[in-house]
Amino acid sequence: MKKSLAAALLFAVFFLLPSAARAGVGRTAPSGTVVFALREQSAGEKGTLSARSLLAGAGIFSSGIQRLERTGVYLADGGSDPEAAAGKLAELEGVAWAEPSLPLTWFDAPEDEHYWIQWSLSNTASPYAIEELTWLSGFAPVNLTAGADVDAQQAWTVTRGDPSVVVAVMDTGIGPYIHDLDGNLWVNGGEIPGNDIDDDGNGFIDDVNGWNALDGNGNISDQGEHGSHCAGIIAARQDEYGISGIAPDVRIMALVGFETAHVLANTEYLLAQKARGVNVRAVNMSFGTGIPYSRAIEEALAKLEEGGVLVFAAAGNFATDNDFASFSYPSSLPFGNIVSVGSTGGTDEPSNFSQWGRRTVDIHAPGEAILSTIPSKYVQFGYSSRIDGTWNTWTLKSGTSMSTPLTLGAAALLFSAHPEADWRAVKAQLLSAADRLPSLEGLSRTGGRLNAGRALTEPLRTRPALFRLSSQYPLPGEQVRLSGYNLTEGGALSLVSRDGRKITLPETGRTSGEAVVILPPGELPDARVTLEIGGDGQDSLTSLPFLLTHPGEASPADIVFLSEGGRDFHAVPVSGQAAVAGEYVYGTAGFEELNEYGNLVRSYRPAVFSLRDRTLRKAPLGEEGEEWARTDLDFRYTSYCSLGRTVFLAGQSTGGWVYAYDTGEGVLRRLTRLPEELRESNLGSPATAVGGKYFYLAGGFILGQSLDLSDRTIDSVYRLDLETLEWRRWGTLSEKRFAAAAAIEDGKLFVAGGKHYELFTVGTSSSTVEIPTSSVNVFSLENGSRQDAVLPFSTWKGTLAIDREREAVLFFGGLVYFGDLSMASPLAAWTSPDGRGSEWELASPRFPFISGDGGWAFSTGGTHHLLSRGWGDQYDRGYQLFSLPSPESSPAGCTSGVSPWGALLLVPLALLLKKQ
Repeated sequence: MKKSLAAALLFAVFFLLPSAARAGVGRTAPSGTVVFALREQSAGEKGTLSARSLLAGAGIFSSGIQRLERTGVYLADGGSDPEAAAGKLAELEGVAWAEPSLPLTWFDAPEDEHYWIQWSLSNTASPYAIEELTWLSGFAPVNLTAGADVDAQQAWTVTRGDPSVVVAVMDTGIGPYIHDLDGNLWVNGGEIPGNDIDDDGNGFIDDVNGWNALDGNGNISDQGEHGSHCAGIIAARQDEYGISGIAPDVRIMALVGFETAHVLANTEYLLAQKARGVNVRAVNMSFGTGIPYSRAIEEALAKLEEGGVLVFAAAGNFATDNDFASFSYPSSLPFGNIVSVGSTGGTDEPSNFSQWGRRTVDIHAPGEAILSTIPSKYVQFGYSSRIDGTWNTWTLKSGTSMSTPLTLGAAALLFSAHPEADWRAVKAQLLSAADRLPSLEGLSRTGGRLNAGRALTEPLRTRPALFRLSSQYPLPGEQVRLSGYNLTEGGALSLVSRDGRKITLPETGRTSGEAVVILPPGELPDARVTLEIGGDGQDSLTSLPFLLTHPGEASPADIVFLSEGGRDFHAVPVSGQAAVAGEYVYGTAGFEELNEYGNLVRSYRPAVFSLRDRTLRKAPLGEEGEEWARTDLDFRYTSYCSLGRTVFLAGQSTGGWVYAYDTGEGVLRRLTRLPEELRESNLGSPATAVGGKYFYLAGGFILGQSLDLSDRTIDSVYRLDLETLEWRRWGTLSEKRFAAAAAIEDGKLFVAGGKHYELFTVGTSSSTVEIPTSSVNVFSLENGSRQDAVLPFSTWKGTLAIDREREAVLFFGGLVYFGDLSMASPLAAWTSPDGRGSEWELASPRFPFISGDGGWAFSTGGTHHLLSRGWGDQYDRGYQLFSLPSPESSPAGCTSGVSPWGALLLVPLALLLKKQ
């Protein structure tokens, strides 16, 4: 299914329209808490004293240190700079890991899309419903398809839930008083409300309906509206007022929190109550953390799996593939008790905002225009009614935040109907009963939408089911834990490659719920493989797709420096293909510096990175070059490629110039102007490559004020003769694009990835949307003919180079979307050197942690690099040089070596530049 256009259009709704239209998507401000764990835990008071001494050793004097007994993690006040405090702690020998408490992002969608109440439970597509939805949505067209629902009425023929079943909602809170939830909140019978005493001796004061980790008390009042909305979807009671939850007779435990530290503290509370006999079966987590990766979230989820609690996690609203950009946590964590939920609309199509993933998303459920309860003080547009003297309100929300509690509610019904069933049985039943739909094929493990009616009325599944592996990116030869259900009832576990080869895996132990297997050594032609049990292929739960990777290298790169009298103190590589000349790499960096008024400003200009000592500094430009840098060039949109010691720069010149930089002399010179039709265009971010006697320029965006939006991206390929400096329009791309990667290899010009503009209008607001592409164009340098191919992921920028070891052309270091962030990623893909394949394979190199904030992608000496910021299991790892080693040298291209043609050209080119 093609989702790139829809994904990017909804990206505009989420992130390019005014912030008021995105209420509920943003993050809360962090509290200053530091979360950390010791390498060797000590029990009780001794452990707390040890932790306190470590804090003091890091220069942190906190009186409010707290140890969470069940997770073994400490919380402490990190002061005004918790990030720095966590960094100091992480360096201490006795600390296993440390990170600041990170804010949570609530996954509900913009509120300017309105559909009608509770079609998710029973969708008849009646004309009246469509008319009502059209009115509520401001007369925008609304579509419903009968039967595109979870069939709640059939489920209710079995049960509406049992009051003994408790499910937790870890969110912004619930209430105060909401009629639909009155009587359906879990009550701690041993606690007397409001007396400020821990009556039941459980260590928590006045925890009548749950716990507030933010304030450290039992006040569960909603500090937003998100939590109340999720709770209503699950358990709004059935009466003559308001709405009905999918499980209207179960009980809700409220857990309030806004940061990763709160998730840990609330997990501690939930497990404590479960240990005291409270029948807590599942918890709803309609939020995510994204980057940086949170070890605190990982610890919490691990303990919930150990405690037998099923976790329902929102897949996310950023319209990305979680398999290739797994920045959505907790939904993408490798624990079997997680059910990751995507969203569908009223016609069973996937929601445009919903994230997906054949490996990392389990199931979809209705998540658009879901009507539910909110505290009356937050109502902006919806329904209001005075019940027993108190105003109650209901409003529509959309997002995977809404589809997730709907799925949890179906699980609550299963726990009610089958009280003896554990979380494994309930998860297997939910997934196996999903309605498989063509519209969802390949978007989740099941390729289906929740069907609560079938889940409740069919017998519990007995066939084995595979859930998740203990490693997100397993390595060849690695021993991994497989989580699943009834695994002892299945046959051998086998690994199946994309070409159909099957390998029986050795095991070191298997129980009903887990198996430990050893993956085969060696590198496969494609990283995408499938784990099968029994080999019967009867349903999607007996097979588990994943990526079998091998480790790349990542080592620190020092880019913090002092220069020019100490005024410049930091530099950030700007994403894109960089150029290699000898032992140095050239690209654009953002330099933070103090101006003459003492204010911090950022300027963008060429920088040089030393491969030998791994430091980055400003590139000297010469007197004229400095003037051009101030008056003619915007280096954020400049592309780089090299031939010998000359680096070519093209893009975003107000005068329409192409520049050549002499790396030996450190001088920037003007080479020639762009083709005449582009000289007044302010062309930005073209793809460039040089090979032999020719310089190639493909695509780009233009800023001419008289130009229409549809004309802002070009699809032309131009060739410049470096001897005569004459331009020729040489070819046409398959689609308009800018910020693509380009390289010349084996007599061919490769242009891969990139993005283009579209205009998207919502109501009276219009936004320009940047839509990434996965297309690859391969041009013959001999006759200009073009062949087309497809990358396994949509991306832009990055680098292309030949990989002699793998006998393939490799794409590496491109960017992917994650919400409003553009993430540089070590994702890699390859194809045969002739570029004839209709689809590129997914290369297996991966790294022990992800990267972000953009960076330079380049190849040298047969090794492929990404210079980027790294995020890992110990928070910010600083700038890293990600590398894919290959023993053989690369031939000529945009960033590697000199071809025979190039060697003949170097001397006349140098003379020409001096003459220019």
